[in-house]
Amino acid sequence: MKSATILNYETRPCKFAERRMLLASFARIMGVLKLKYQYIGFGGLSFTDFKLFHKELHIKEMYSIEAKYEPSKLEFNKPYSCINILHGQSSEQLSLIDLSKPSIVWLDYDNTLSMTFF
Repeated sequence: MKSATILNYETRPCKFAERRMLLASFARIMGVLKLKYQYIGFGGLSFTDFKLFHKELHIKEMYSIEAKYEPSKLEFNKPYSCINILHGQSSEQLSLIDLSKPSIVWLDYDNTLSMTFF
């Protein structure tokens, strides 16, 4: 499903609940461990999760992996300069990120799973 073209990602009630539960869990973990985390995900055109995690978790190192949107449009929509946009498939782009750092990785696929995801 191409969720961004069917319904505004920010208004989907189940996605909102999922996002808030993850945020609460991450906040508790980060409060206990006292580490700086980087966030890796799919920002899409609206960067909804990125805005929320930056604002509420104070994450300042973020990576958005995008394959289907035009790079110039993503750069224009990017809400914070701390978001690094990596163009291509996640299977290729993840190896470019230093995953030895504490990381929150939320690859929120909304298509049918295939072997390329693994």
